[in-house]
Amino acid sequence: LSAEQVGRFSVKQIAALDGEQISALTEQITDSTHGWDATQMAAISLSAITGDSDTDALSTDFVAALSEAQLTALTDKQVKAMDSTQLAAIDVAKLDAIDAKDLLGLSGAEVNALTADQFNALSTNQVKALSAAQISNLSRDVIEGMDEDHIQALTAAQVKALTVNASDVQTVSASPKAARTTRQVVMGTGDPDGQMTWFSAEQLGQFTDTQVKALSASQMGALSAEQVGGFTAGQITAMTAAQVGAFTATQAPSLTAEQLGAMSDAKIAALKKEVVGALSADVIASLSATKADADKVSQIEALTADQIGELGEDQVAALTGAQVAKLTNKQLAAFLVEQLNWMSTDQVGQISARQVVALTVGSSDTSQLDNLNGDLLAALSTEAVGAMTAAQFKALKPAQVAQLTTAQIGALNAKQLAAMETTQADELSGDQLAALSETGQIEALTPTVLASLTTEQLASMSAEQVGRFSAKQIAALDGDQVSALTEQVTDADNGWDAT
Repeated sequence: LSAEQVGRFSVKQIAALDGEQISALTEQITDSTHGWDATQMAAISLSAITGDSDTDALSTDFVAALSEAQLTALTDKQVKAMDSTQLAAIDVAKLDAIDAKDLLGLSGAEVNALTADQFNALSTNQVKALSAAQISNLSRDVIEGMDEDHIQALTAAQVKALTVNASDVQTVSASPKAARTTRQVVMGTGDPDGQMTWFSAEQLGQFTDTQVKALSASQMGALSAEQVGGFTAGQITAMTAAQVGAFTATQAPSLTAEQLGAMSDAKIAALKKEVVGALSADVIASLSATKADADKVSQIEALTADQIGELGEDQVAALTGAQVAKLTNKQLAAFLVEQLNWMSTDQVGQISARQVVALTVGSSDTSQLDNLNGDLLAALSTEAVGAMTAAQFKALKPAQVAQLTTAQIGALNAKQLAAMETTQADELSGDQLAALSETGQIEALTPTVLASLTTEQLASMSAEQVGRFSAKQIAALDGDQVSALTEQVTDADNGWDAT
């Protein structure tokens, strides 16, 4: 029969043909002039497509020869009737001719048979038309070969279905449920940045906890800042410490307070120091100072020394009083001098007696306490000042001592006062000296320190204070100094006794 003759077949005639007969007419049916039209193509019986016990199914050569118009004419039932071999025979360049709704009829096995080239040949509308169940049956080759346009075309439901099983063999819809318990995301890292970078932030936000946990460190690190910002708090909670540790400084500015709030102490500690240094001030301020039930320490306490060393001025300034008060001694000791001097007086005022002993002192410009700005030193609580070690107090610069408040001076203990240097004593004001009113304070001053005081300084002392001078202290004073104390020495109640 010629193409012209076959082209005149009626619907009823076509419906009566089996698969072998139609396959024998491939050249005529696909003739560019007389080939079958949409009505004729739709008349092909399902049994002709599938074959039966007596006849073979439509040949792959027939399927491969169909034009785009003829493929478009196939009904959803006809497409569904095709087996994986027939589908695989469809020319890649013609796949997008199949009606999107017809693709919904494909079984799991048929979808599983698609090649990467065939899938990428589908239009984005065709991809969107696939069900989540069909997407879950794509082969690993298809998933790893999926291009950017097709990844970005995936719907939320389809994104959740991007899985293969642990043995890298795609399960199909008819497989036992038990086979689906070990599924993992397998999107490749690709070249150069990987397929993961092609997902939108909204799509990433649709990943299931299981999918998120399956992402590798290299995949996490390849994501853009916008993508990382798309993770939900629930997804952050599902991540491992190793995954959080893969975040980069470039991604860090997009991390939100809500996301950080979902991190455990172990995850906070796992963040790279450069990442912590790149977090916004608002995010730093959001770190909890209260320990969560499942954590060993609070989020602020989980920061490592290296992470603290990366905090910038705005971040340090953003620390709340509660956060400062919760810092461990090791953490406080990790602050650079410049970082401490970025703090406000209110922040420094939260440093406790427990913490203050951790502040370093020394002769270099990198030690903490002896390089703290005077106004900040004056902001320390009296309890904190009183808790300083003698070595810490002795290391304070004279100018720092001059800025201590009278309340702080009044809180100094005997060991601190006994360690006072003459250069420090030289800076004491009359009000500061007058504040040494507690029992044992005057007595703790060394004769050398007392002898270094000017007559004006001595004259500022009360009769009660001068009355407590020891014999050794008095012996160190010269005539001018004693004369300056005439009123106090001769006071009726507190004047010096015979000794």
